[in-house]
Amino acid sequence: NKVTFFTEIAHEIRTPLTLIRGPLEIIQEMDIKDGKLAKNLNVIEQNTKRLLNLVSQLLDFQKIGADKLSPNYEIVNVTDLLKETVARFEPTFIHNGKSLIVEKAEENIIARIDREAITKIMSNIFNNALKYARKQAIISLNLEKDNFVLTVFSDNERIPDSQAEQIFEAFYQIDKNRQGVGIGLTMARSLALIHKGSLYLDPNRKDGNAFVLSIPLNMNDVAASPISTQQEDWTLSEHLPSSDTAR
Repeated sequence: NKVTFFTEIAHEIRTPLTLIRGPLEIIQEMDIKDGKLAKNLNVIEQNTKRLLNLVSQLLDFQKIGADKLSPNYEIVNVTDLLKETVARFEPTFIHNGKSLIVEKAEENIIARIDREAITKIMSNIFNNALKYARKQAIISLNLEKDNFVLTVFSDNERIPDSQAEQIFEAFYQIDKNRQGVGIGLTMARSLALIHKGSLYLDPNRKDGNAFVLSIPLNMNDVAASPISTQQEDWTLSEHLPSSDTAR
């Protein structure tokens, strides 16, 4: 099926990509006078990073599907983590003529989470907003009882209710002309489920699309129990294409 096919390719291309990136970084550290050359090297670097990120996502996707992902829970300042992620994405938003606005972020929200997993969830949601927002994406981070809730709103054409769950299915894409293979939101939701949290499209927002991530603050009970994506009513296997339908 598609998952096996893509992960096998990911394994094959990861090493050559890493070997390309190493010499490229050395060249970029040189005192390059030619502005055009420097610009082209930067383009190569950005695309190499994008490919390595995609490879990483595919390999993580395979681990999640096989219940082989081992979360590393630690005490994290979620507010600071959000600020770091926004700082990484803001220049790209500006470059694309769009705004990334933090409307509200409660200070010092502390949670016991897998830092890398939550970073990947945030990155996938931000990247989705970057691709589809017309002019802006608006972020808020709040405390709601024993959960932290991150909302990322983008002012693009609203996703129909009939597709609100389909967008979390592996390889599903509303716009076939956009870059990507359609696993980002699937992986993001499965990582949220590992935390006994949730990720969904807010059905009450009619002026655009708002993705809502809700994660428990206290992860002691989760860390002590077996980790599986086969939780609650949603399972990754239900969102994977069968070998009969995969092309």
